[in-house]
Amino acid sequence: MEGTDKTRPECVICREKLANDSMKPCKMKRHQQTMHPETVGRDRDFFIKKQQLAKANKPMDIRTAFVRAGSDVQKATEASFECALLIAKAKKPHNIGEQLIKPACIKMVEKLCGPQVAEKLKTVPLSNNTVKDRIDKMASNCELQLLEKLGKGPFAIQLDETTTVADEAVLIVYVQYIDGEDLKQDILMSVNLTTTTRAYLADIFSLYNETNKRLQGVESNIIQCKEALDAFVRKLEYRVGKMERGELQQFPLLLKQSRNNPETVPVSVRREFIRHMNALQKEMKSRFADIDEYVSKELWVLDPFIAKVEDVEYLDCEDELTDIQAESLSKKYFQEKGFKKFWIVKGPSLAPKLTLHATTRIILPFSTTYLSETAFSALVAIKTKARNTLDVHNDFRLAVTHITPDIPSLAAGMQAQGSH
Repeated sequence: MEGTDKTRPECVICREKLANDSMKPCKMKRHQQTMHPETVGRDRDFFIKKQQLAKANKPMDIRTAFVRAGSDVQKATEASFECALLIAKAKKPHNIGEQLIKPACIKMVEKLCGPQVAEKLKTVPLSNNTVKDRIDKMASNCELQLLEKLGKGPFAIQLDETTTVADEAVLIVYVQYIDGEDLKQDILMSVNLTTTTRAYLADIFSLYNETNKRLQGVESNIIQCKEALDAFVRKLEYRVGKMERGELQQFPLLLKQSRNNPETVPVSVRREFIRHMNALQKEMKSRFADIDEYVSKELWVLDPFIAKVEDVEYLDCEDELTDIQAESLSKKYFQEKGFKKFWIVKGPSLAPKLTLHATTRIILPFSTTYLSETAFSALVAIKTKARNTLDVHNDFRLAVTHITPDIPSLAAGMQAQGSH
């Protein structure tokens, strides 16, 4: 057997280092009969077990000891990342790691596996500051991954605003994008809004929410929706006139923020509000102009195989539609996977211009505020009264993101340390 000095043989019974010429059969037999007569006649398995036992009990050289210690600490670092991710996903305070999770794990492992294994758990760093550091690093990693994906193609944006328990206004921005063959959504950012801007935006969002409620319901039809949108635009025009005259009665939160004195709102700020409302009017008129004609013009997106060539003349893509309809395999894929998957997977190679129009006008735009509403629920769970002074944006990102942080690379890039 090899020892620390790998050039010399070693007896598996007495661990004595032997000369190289001792490997001769006659000398090995003499050593056995002289030093270990009780082993004479034992089978091969006996000596194999002795060899394995000797290896297991062999003193570790310093290089191997450092490598093994470094590997254990590296695993402990990765474990702390995994635990911090679970804490963020569960929307729990950071100190739950050292106050509950780690002690509970140690107790369970002591009972099930023994104290020696439990000692390894004690090396996992889960202090309050460590968990926060892990969460910050993973949130940054997820953000970088998302930005890299967004840089590869078009995407849609959805934004919404809410107020936390600490009376802070938070703006949440979601994106919808194509990742390979899938349509995905994720949080892009969440930021605190300034006080004055918050009051104005809250007033505008209140007006928008009133209109949005009128658009809901199983009984609503396209004519009612168009009328509600027209009313929304007229309400904006009325508020622009009020703002130009310095009258803020139609902006109750902004008026309250100004302590019921409109003159405290600078003229430059009012001009910015007016510019925003005019832009919003223009956008609404542009987005919903001739809505019934718009809907009828885009029906080819839902089923390009029954559409007429004339339906895409306004895009100069008649040949592309013809190519699609001539593909029998693509039709089968469309029937099995649906129109969204068809345009994302098959469309770019068959009809690039039609695909770009279909994805940017029909597929990518958000149809509901479901993501924002669920995200606000997560934010409320994180931003409790006990944590209302903390910056929770990184915790929030990890709680709602669908991107998995690259924990091995994050752990490898850190200087591994023991528990603290």
